[in-house]
Amino acid sequence: MKFDPSSIPRTRFLHASSVACAVALALGTLPLAWASTPPPGTPIGSPIAVIPLEQTPSVFTGGVATDAVGDFVVTWTTRDQATNFSNTYAQRYAADGKPEGSAFLVSSGVKTADPVSPTVAMDAEGDFVVDWASYNLDTLYFNGIYAQRYAADGKPEGSAFLVSSEFPMGSMASPVVAMDAMGDFVVAWQIYDQTSSTSKWDIYAQRYAADGNPEGSAFLVNSGFTVGEQAGPVVAMDATGDFVVAWQSYDQAGATSDYDIYAQRYAADGNPEGSAFLVNSQFAIGQQRYPAVAMDAAGDFVVAWQSYDQTSSTSKWDIYAQRYAADGKPEGSAFLVSSGVKTADPVSPTVAMDAVGDFMIAWLNSAENPSTLGAQFYRADGLPVGSNETLSSTNTNIYGQVVSMDAAGDAVMGYSMFNTHTTHFNYGISAQRFTPEQASPTILEAVGVSSESTVEPGSPFSVSFEVVNRTVPSFETTDAYLNSFIGAVSDPTIAVTLPAQAMILPAGGANWSCTGNRTASLTCTYAGYVGAGQYSPPLLVGLVAPETPGTLVYGASVTGSSEPAFTGSVTVANAPSGSGGGGGFGWIELVGLALVGFLRRFEEKSAA
Repeated sequence: MKFDPSSIPRTRFLHASSVACAVALALGTLPLAWASTPPPGTPIGSPIAVIPLEQTPSVFTGGVATDAVGDFVVTWTTRDQATNFSNTYAQRYAADGKPEGSAFLVSSGVKTADPVSPTVAMDAEGDFVVDWASYNLDTLYFNGIYAQRYAADGKPEGSAFLVSSEFPMGSMASPVVAMDAMGDFVVAWQIYDQTSSTSKWDIYAQRYAADGNPEGSAFLVNSGFTVGEQAGPVVAMDATGDFVVAWQSYDQAGATSDYDIYAQRYAADGNPEGSAFLVNSQFAIGQQRYPAVAMDAAGDFVVAWQSYDQTSSTSKWDIYAQRYAADGKPEGSAFLVSSGVKTADPVSPTVAMDAVGDFMIAWLNSAENPSTLGAQFYRADGLPVGSNETLSSTNTNIYGQVVSMDAAGDAVMGYSMFNTHTTHFNYGISAQRFTPEQASPTILEAVGVSSESTVEPGSPFSVSFEVVNRTVPSFETTDAYLNSFIGAVSDPTIAVTLPAQAMILPAGGANWSCTGNRTASLTCTYAGYVGAGQYSPPLLVGLVAPETPGTLVYGASVTGSSEPAFTGSVTVANAPSGSGGGGGFGWIELVGLALVGFLRRFEEKSAA
């Protein structure tokens, strides 16, 4: 069954995991604090070696795309330096970063030219399309834009097809593709000297249905301005097929800047919504180049670009961005993304957005030696989350970053690498996964309850203790990681303090083991995980009240926790005249009472 975009709520998605859903139900209404204030993106594991860094033909990252639950695909071009011929490849990955199948040749159906610059887009269920420019080695022209559709299992659907079939002549380059939740897609590209205007380069686009059939004809995107040069198109699409195209335009704004960033919105049927608009309206000087764009499920979008000599830092280039509502109205002002980078000349931004508008912008720190990548995460309202992050590799230049996000905000960044060996260059491609939340400080505390609030002198009663992990859980995970979530604790130890005047009976519980002097304190360890947002099984301690009436205070604390120790009390008092005696009971009864109390409390906490 195809994904229904109308079902997308303006809340975060949960990954489709039966175990995670069961845990979510068990936790009831435990709030996800990061749903409104997500903490910074955090790398998940080590970089994935798509192509290990070694002496191979030159490789260049093409694109990365993610489905609704985090499965992703990476594309790249491999250029053989001996023959100067390229091929385009792709590799699929599961959401946990494990490869699905082997890398495969995308451009196998096109034999007459050199395929370069692949990009990729994916729908909510994992079906995807790869496009690329075909470079003719005989004429030295980019003579066509091609695409190939694939099912979610990586099997090709149909053959590679010529997107630019209406343009048999001329040079075409820089293809980009975007896809909606149902698999409909649009391809945009730049084309040389095709209009009757004085413009040398123009931007065209072609819409397609999910089955690969073209919808209408290719259309001129920059129809309102056909002089100068319109180049570097980027495109993004929402869940229902509305889309936006952005590009750099030469000498259009009429100010002292030479290149500026423009964008044009379209409805799902291809009709333009309003006119093309100037994105960098706050900047009338310098150069604004190399736009990037991303759109959420409802059509809100963000455009990022590199701007020359706008700040007082020593960097000549900086990264700026501007947010827009789905109706095209700017939300706030353009903002400096690379605010923490003063000398690195950040360039070549890329941007990705999740279903509800949280987004990530990445760029190349070109002046670093070796070069590094920067990234910044943002909330949907444009507030930065954490500080700029830097992705670097010792003695290795990294560049050519591409980013994508799934519906819940988990991100993937693909990038190229090279370093200089004593006799040759080593090349490679890696991918790094991120989660929108970082492992927040683990919050552990002990709770406890007595089976009785009042107990007769000399009568047995019980106290049950639990370790509570109040760390906000992450449901953006797969079953393989459900033992630990993010912020889980292994083998927690609890220190129990008991009234010295009470006699201690055996203590324990499922996977609990205790040591202590049986008169005042116990040290007990639970053998297992306490996941984020979860309770440990109960630690049961049996007591016999002293013969003297009074108040007995008991407590517990978790080793290494910054939370205050738990304290509770029970009253030792004679029963009112005429009431029945307390009577003793065995360990089985004690366990039963403690479990009833534990379950009752758990239900109360879940419903709170």
